[in-house]
Amino acid sequence: MSFQQQAINLIRASGGRITPQRTLLLDLLASHDGDMDADQLHQLATTHDPNISLPTIYRTLHTLEEAQIITSHYVSSDHERKVYRIHNHEDTFHFTCRHCGQVITFHSDMIEQLKQDLSTQLDVDELTLCLCAGGLCADCRKEKPTMTLDQLQGGQCATIRRITGTGLVRRRLMDMGLVRGINVEMVRAAPMGDPVEYLVRGYHLSLRKSEAALVEIELSEQGSSQ
Repeated sequence: MSFQQQAINLIRASGGRITPQRTLLLDLLASHDGDMDADQLHQLATTHDPNISLPTIYRTLHTLEEAQIITSHYVSSDHERKVYRIHNHEDTFHFTCRHCGQVITFHSDMIEQLKQDLSTQLDVDELTLCLCAGGLCADCRKEKPTMTLDQLQGGQCATIRRITGTGLVRRRLMDMGLVRGINVEMVRAAPMGDPVEYLVRGYHLSLRKSEAALVEIELSEQGSSQ
């Protein structure tokens, strides 16, 4: 049975209707090789039907995910972006470069072993695993090493070079005043090392280390921040 027919049967079984728009979305998902998020699916769908709405996209994806026809994964450690793919038995995970933002899919036999270990340890079945890895990709490793805000030590001052990453997290950091050319000073870390308190533009700002790692800096002389 095709993906489309399976999906149609499950949507009808759950009391849903098979509309032309839903049929279009099923065809687009079936023809796409790899991951796709809701915005990408919406953009692709509007080339065929300009009237299709984003809520329709989300409702259809939610119905298919609940029926386990498609699976979802996050592609960043902050769970900012969720992508979908037609269900298969091969787990795919994602590595996000903290410098350029590139997302690289990967597989590992160790993941299956980890799932088996967790199933035995927790005495559970049908275990799903969400794993996001981050660091520097091969191309960025070849570039001159950069320093990020999470590496700043107590009392050290630095100047912000740029904010890496994409989406809402990047926007939030910039809205908090972390923009190019601004000075920042590391004040202190929480007892467990996370979050960390910084002095920025005369006020104290607490950031998780995962957020601070998105802020590239250049060490500067000791002094108060702007």
